[in-house]
Amino acid sequence: MRVSVVELRGSRVMLRDFSLDDAPAVLQYHRDPDVMRFLPPEVRKPQTLDAIVDLLAATMREASAVPRRNYDLAITVEDAVVGAARLHRGGTGSAEGEIGYLLRRDAWGAGLATETARLLLRFGFDVLGLAKVEAMVDRRNVSSRRVLEKCGMRVAGAMSDRRQVAQGRSPSLVYVRRWYTS
Repeated sequence: MRVSVVELRGSRVMLRDFSLDDAPAVLQYHRDPDVMRFLPPEVRKPQTLDAIVDLLAATMREASAVPRRNYDLAITVEDAVVGAARLHRGGTGSAEGEIGYLLRRDAWGAGLATETARLLLRFGFDVLGLAKVEAMVDRRNVSSRRVLEKCGMRVAGAMSDRRQVAQGRSPSLVYVRRWYTS
């Protein structure tokens, strides 16, 4: 079995697969309520170092799946982990995916989220051959909505009430970008 290793390089950030050595940095931003406030309650629950190690171990197992569907990646700047990014593909044979990202608070406002989202979109369209990529964002998260719009994503509508309830989300919007848009 061949394990794919992902490294996506931008001008300032690099997205790479997580390692267990990243656990202390991940715990740092998981413990910041301002960083986690727009995420579903299951993700916001209090974390311990052991829980983060378990989360990263599960992420690493998913990274070795063939075919790989989940790309949960560390956002790094000068080799320091400053956040997390993800691109999850739909079911087998699906040409759709979903992106997400979060940054620790001291990395906000520097354009790193926009660079990250663009790297994820390019990877999804150019490497994975996706036809459509979505992102779910809490209506109140104006900064993240702006990031998605800068990346050419547009509001397709509100997340269904059923999905919001199932995921424990606040009212959220679905942003979409298709491969043929610039």
